Amino acid sequence: MSQTYHIPGTACSCECQLWQTLEAALDVLRLCIVLVNQDGRIFYANRAAKVMMQNSGPLRNCCGFLRAEEAKVSAEIKAAIRLAVVQVANGPSAIAVRLTSLNEMAVVAHVLPLIGGETRLHVRPVEAAAIVVNATLDDAACSQTMATTFGLTPAETRVLSQILLGKTVAATAAEVGVAVTTARTHLDSIIMKTGVSRRSELFRLAGRIGPPNL
Repeated sequence: MSQTYHIPGTACSCECQLWQTLEAALDVLRLCIVLVNQDGRIFYANRAAKVMMQNSGPLRNCCGFLRAEEAKVSAEIKAAIRLAVVQVANGPSAIAVRLTSLNEMAVVAHVLPLIGGETRLHVRPVEAAAIVVNATLDDAACSQTMATTFGLTPAETRVLSQILLGKTVAATAAEVGVAVTTARTHLDSIIMKTGVSRRSELFRLAGRIGPPNL
């Protein structure tokens, strides 16, 4: 069954024209963009997001509410939305949530507050967040960005690129042509340099700083 999404606004013709222009621009993006209220109720989705939700993607439309395939991820999304709403007063700050398991291609959702003032363009409800999802995480671009940001060596960057694909340490070692112990040493070094404590946090970090796939 087809779903209809729209952005509530005022009756002002200028604002309506502005929203029509904005929606047309958002619909050409490969990024999935969903606007929700603080409870996760969907009140706008661009074309890419509709396709994702209608084709059993990592995020779903469940009776008008945004949900993930796994209950744990749904809980993380809900917590990130509420945190984003709280952060409105302090300015926008993206929260990254990995939507897929560690043994799958990484797909990351970025949860951002819709800040106040004129930039909100009279979006209602007032407390709302934007969910931006890359169809896939560009592991090569993310690896290079993280290498530059955190001073990773070429060997560490190659290991990171495989890890972001969801590969195990053993599979990574085989792919880059090193011993498993060497790959594990590189991964430990990557974790230390980036300041994370586990692989799942590494994916979230990559999702935050990786370039968007427009």
